[in-house]
Amino acid sequence: MLLIHQAINAIGELVLALTIPFLWWLIVTRRQVRFDSWLGFFLPPVQRTWLTTVIVVLFTLLLAIPLPLIVDHGILATFVFNHRGFAGIPAALVYAIVGTSLPEEILFRGFLLKRLQDRFGFLPANLTQAICFGAVHGLLLAGAGNWLVTLIIVLIEMVIGYCLGWLNERRSGGSLYTSWGIHALLNTVSALIALFT
Repeated sequence: MLLIHQAINAIGELVLALTIPFLWWLIVTRRQVRFDSWLGFFLPPVQRTWLTTVIVVLFTLLLAIPLPLIVDHGILATFVFNHRGFAGIPAALVYAIVGTSLPEEILFRGFLLKRLQDRFGFLPANLTQAICFGAVHGLLLAGAGNWLVTLIIVLIEMVIGYCLGWLNERRSGGSLYTSWGIHALLNTVSALIALFT
């Protein structure tokens, strides 16, 4: 039942995340480039990306792993996986890979960063998408009552968002696969922590 619920949520999240980018593409640039390429769904160049990717993965893991440990599990999205053990792994993977990381990467790095970068350049665009990425995660925790923890999470998510945007645009040739893979890994680790605690 949890797996079906997560699959339905994932489809809903994807539809929501794709709606505005698809309409924008349809109205503005559909004659110039395919939708998947426009968002960044193409393989990154092989040279130089693997070492940088490893460094960014380690850095973001160091930032992200403490989050489920410092925040009350009851307010995190991964709460539904608490104490489910091995039985919850399929649902956790659907949640982490398709239900959260893919829609967020499409919206923040595939759409927002790329469109702002075309107009304002990389640095303002990456800062803007990182701030939005952090703010959305902060809004999800705003009702938790602990503003200091919420602020810390917003700042950590902003740094992670900035790193993912930098990696995509500066080391992966604009490919969304790099940040999606890292983001999926971070969310999988978070879900696994919930499954076995």
